[in-house]
Amino acid sequence: MRRTDSDVDTTLQIYFFGKRGDGELRFDDFKRFMDNLQTEVLQMEYNEFAKGTATISEMDFARILLRYTFLNVDEHDATLSRLGLRLDAEVAASEDGSLALKGITFEEFKDFCLFLNNLDDFTVKINIINNYLIKCNYDLDCNENVHAGGQGHRSGRV
Repeated sequence: MRRTDSDVDTTLQIYFFGKRGDGELRFDDFKRFMDNLQTEVLQMEYNEFAKGTATISEMDFARILLRYTFLNVDEHDATLSRLGLRLDAEVAASEDGSLALKGITFEEFKDFCLFLNNLDDFTVKINIINNYLIKCNYDLDCNENVHAGGQGHRSGRV
C-alpha cells in the first residue's frame, strides 16, 4: 500500500511510509504493528492490577471483565460478591492446596482477550455450520420421504 499525498504528515504516516512518504506498507508489517499495539494496551491494563507481580487474582480478572459490562453498581457489586463466595468455597474445598487459586498470568489474560475479540467471528462460523447441518438434515428427510412414496416420516434429526 502506498501513501497518498496529504498536507500534514502524522507520526504514523512517517512510521509507516518514511519521512519522504514514498515507502510501502506491507500487510505483514501492519499486522505486526497492530499485534504489538494490542499487546501493549493489554499489558497496561493488566499491570494496573498486577502491580509488579507475576499474576493477577481471579477477583481482579473479574473486575477487569466487568469494566466492559453495562451493570449498574448494585449488580456489579453482587456479581463480585457471588464470585468471592465461590472463590472462598474453592479454596476451602481444597484440603491439600492442589486446587488453591493460582491467579491469572499475562499470557492467559492476553489469550482470553484475543478470544473475546474473535468471538463474533467464531459465532458467525458456528452459525454457518449449524445452518448447513440443518439444511443437510432437511435434505435427507425430504429424500427419505420421496423414496418412501410420500409415506415417509420425519426423523426429527437436527
